[in-house]
Amino acid sequence: PVTIADIEARLKQVRAAGYALSDQDTVLGVRVVAAPVLDPDGHPWGAVSAAAPSFVCSLEQFIDHSRGMVVEAARSLAKVLRVTGSAVTV
Repeated sequence: PVTIADIEARLKQVRAAGYALSDQDTVLGVRVVAAPVLDPDGHPWGAVSAAAPSFVCSLEQFIDHSRGMVVEAARSLAKVLRVTGSAVTV
């Protein structure tokens, strides 16, 4: 079973890396990399992700090809939020 401590440790790793990776953790045969879009106060506002079937390329190739683009897209959206102040509060 996954514990709260396990989740907290994983969140710490994701925050440090700036992205999260799922290698068939949720859906068999699908890999996903995601990065948070942070509001001007550093709180998560949304996320950007990319997914691919696991048979298309190795895990290393998937990370190498998608991580940078996903992180950069999330940062670009965060810049738009800072400039326009268009974050939606629910």
